[in-house]
Amino acid sequence: MVLTSQKQALDTWQRRIANATRNMLDLTNDFTYTMVRDPSPGTPHGLQTGLQGQTRAKLLPAVRAFDELWGLHQLVEDVIAQAQQHYEAYQAWERLALPQRWLQGEMDVQQVAREIDRLLTTPSIQLPTVQTPLAQRRLADAAETAQTISPDTLFRLMEAAFALLNGLIAEIDAVWQRWTGRLQTLETTVEHLTRLAHDILGETPPTLRATQQRLAVWRSAVLNDPLSVSHSEGEALAQAITQTQEHLEALQQQRATFPEQLAAARQTLEQLCLLSCSVQETWDEVHRKVVQPQGVGALAETTQQAELQTRLAHIQDAAATGQWRPAVKALAIWQQQAESHWQHLAALLTANQAPLARRADLRDLLGAWETKAQAYQLIEHPDLAALSQRARAILYARPSDLMAAEQLVAAYAQRLSVLHVSGHGARQRQEVQ
Repeated sequence: MVLTSQKQALDTWQRRIANATRNMLDLTNDFTYTMVRDPSPGTPHGLQTGLQGQTRAKLLPAVRAFDELWGLHQLVEDVIAQAQQHYEAYQAWERLALPQRWLQGEMDVQQVAREIDRLLTTPSIQLPTVQTPLAQRRLADAAETAQTISPDTLFRLMEAAFALLNGLIAEIDAVWQRWTGRLQTLETTVEHLTRLAHDILGETPPTLRATQQRLAVWRSAVLNDPLSVSHSEGEALAQAITQTQEHLEALQQQRATFPEQLAAARQTLEQLCLLSCSVQETWDEVHRKVVQPQGVGALAETTQQAELQTRLAHIQDAAATGQWRPAVKALAIWQQQAESHWQHLAALLTANQAPLARRADLRDLLGAWETKAQAYQLIEHPDLAALSQRARAILYARPSDLMAAEQLVAAYAQRLSVLHVSGHGARQRQEVQ
């Protein structure tokens, strides 16, 4: 088959032209593309006037180049159509099956092949003339220049122009897809926080005002200069709004729970009074029941009790006059001091109860040793009876000498062990028998 390579080249070019047409139309109809273009007459390069900064600077040359693509596309399509006509004309002559001598000078296959190759591979496309500015001309230069270019070279330039604009539109679309909806959410949140701040604080705090200003700047960047947008900056702004929301909601929760905390503080104060009384009672009791008790503690003549009561009254007054934020802070400090005072009183109570508990433990321990002596049939042994009598006299006296009592109970246990090991209880049983 003749002109096989030319046929393959023409088929390839037809596919490239068809794909280019479809892709250019798709980009022209793309939603984001239509949003950045302004078809109004007189608009420079057809861009929306609101676009600013980097976005405008990058889009202007890209849009200008894309607008020229249709004209360049037509030039390529025309030259491919010429080559296709040569091929189809030769095919028509060939189907007539005329003698070869009749085709000489008309449809010589080599001549047709060369013409098709010239159109497809050499600078066969005449570009529009370009006016040379006078300042750039030399004496012998022409006022206008015309260039020729091959279809393949021109198509590569068209591909680069399409890729540039298509990439920019994709970047803009990614920004708008990510942030347009979130902007509305963030703005709604900030409006809510502004109302909440006025309700809680009676004003807009400086941090929230700064956030409002940052959000306005961010909104302008997203809508008018999306190619300058830094996603990390947007996420930092969203995080700042979240932190402000958490802070204000925490204040709202504090205000809502403050009455309960105040009631709990009053109850704590009452419990401190009861605990203080218990400390004093155990102090009195231990001195009545124990001789010179060790490690006990007495309440100081001037305790924190009255100070805590006075400060709590001031906190209640501040809350009643609407100064709930200072009241909340003061109550937190009051709670820490009350907890510290509680621990101090609890430690005193434990120390004062220790000698009394030791006194009771010694009584129980003596009783246990007496029970064991009963089991050994040594309960009536003179030594043990004497020790038991002396120990009980001390432990059930007021006050009790715990040191002496401990020595007697230990002596009782030691004597019982000696008697039991020596078998004294067994001999007593034999004598009884």
